[in-house]
Amino acid sequence: MPTSIPAVIAERLGRGASSAAELMQALGISQTTISRALRGLERRHDVLRIGSTRGARYALYRRVAAIGSQWPIYRIDEEGTPHELGTLNSIYRDSYLCERGSSAYCGLFQGLPYYLQDARPAGFLGRAVPAAYRISLCRLA
Repeated sequence: MPTSIPAVIAERLGRGASSAAELMQALGISQTTISRALRGLERRHDVLRIGSTRGARYALYRRVAAIGSQWPIYRIDEEGTPHELGTLNSIYRDSYLCERGSSAYCGLFQGLPYYLQDARPAGFLGRAVPAAYRISLCRLA
C-alpha cells in the first residue's frame, strides 16, 4: 500500500483525472499539502496539469512501452512542408490530451484522437508493431 502523499495521489490519479479539490476531499489532506505534492509530481513529469485556472484537473501520464508518453504532432501541407499541430500526451484511462495547437485539433480525447485513426498501423504492420513493443492489441483499439 502506498504510504507517501505523492504515491497516494498518483494511485488515485491512475483511476482518472481529478481536480485538486477532489483530491483534497478524497484523501483528507490540506490544500497546501496537495499543491506541494502536485508541483513535485509535475516537476518529475509524472502528472500533467490540464487547464491553467482554478478548475484545472490533474492526470497521470501513461508511459507507452519504450516510446514514452509525449509526442509532437505534425501536419504535412500540399508542398510537403511540415507544420507542428501540437503535442500529444498519453494519460491514464486510455485518454490523450493534445496541447498547444489549434482548437480544432487539441483537447482531451477518450482513446486516440479521431484525426490520428488513419495513421495507426494495419495489416501486417498492425500486428508487428504491438508485438515489437509488447503492447496489448486491445489497448490500441
